[in-house]
Formats: sequence, structure tokens, C-alpha cells
Amino acid sequence: MRHDNNALLAGVCSRLATMFQWNVWVVRGLFVLMLALKTLPALIAYAALAVLFHYLDRQKTSAAGSDHQDGAEHRPYTQAAHCRAGRQAHKHNDADQHAYAELAARQRRINELERRFRAWEESL
Repeated sequence: MRHDNNALLAGVCSRLATMFQWNVWVVRGLFVLMLALKTLPALIAYAALAVLFHYLDRQKTSAAGSDHQDGAEHRPYTQAAHCRAGRQAHKHNDADQHAYAELAARQRRINELERRFRAWEESL
């Protein structure tokens, strides 16, 4: 039911942060603020999003699993299958590099915001 390694409870704040490309702690802070102001609606919204995200994750995994369990006969390992596997690995490697570059860009933005905040704080 958790979204990723940043999840604390059901991964709702982590998932929302990922969707909107925000810092996960900002989303958690907003949730705590909502809890303080409107406790019951915040809890209901969190529970509803947890169920929704869990359902969407299950849909995604069942769709991915149906690709391999479609009743097709077992095919022996061939050179063509090896080439396909190599291309898949290459795609994953490219995706990993893209994710790393995106994370590095986010970290630079966070560092810049922290620098600006400290400069603003010192000016007060």
C-alpha cells in the first residue's frame, strides 16, 4: 500500500508530492496544517486518497501481470529474446539516468530556495 521509500503511513503525501513534483515535507506540512484546522475532513481525505492510490497501484500491477499470464505458450530462450531483454535493460538504464538527473535538478532547486530563505531570514 506504500508508494515508495518516502512513505511514512500509507504513502499519500509521498504520492501527492511525486505527482505535483513538490518536496514531500511540504506536502506533509500542509497535511498537518489541515489536520489542525479541519481534523475530520483531513482524515477522510487522507483515507480516501490512500484507498484510491492503493486501488490504482493494484490496477497497474495487475495490468503488468496480465502481460505475462495471457495464456501464451512458454517460449524457449532465443537470441531474439536476449536482444529484447537487452533493449529493456537499456530502457531501464535510460530511465534511471533520467530519474537521477531529475533528482539532481530538484536538489539544486531546493538548495537555491534554502539559500534564498537564509538570505531573507538574515535580512530581517
